Amino acid sequence: MRARRLGAEYQPHVFLIDKDGRVVGSFEGGGEGADWESLAKQLS
Repeated sequence: MRARRLGAEYQPHVFLIDKDGRVVGSFEGGGEGADWESLAKQLS
């Protein structure tokens, strides 16, 4: 799947996708693993 189809305007852009294939969150721009883990915890 292309990033633009998911709404990404810039790279890097991280998407959180649940087990059913739905986009449940995203993080735009650079970041560290800790940033993405924090975002995942907020959504769970």
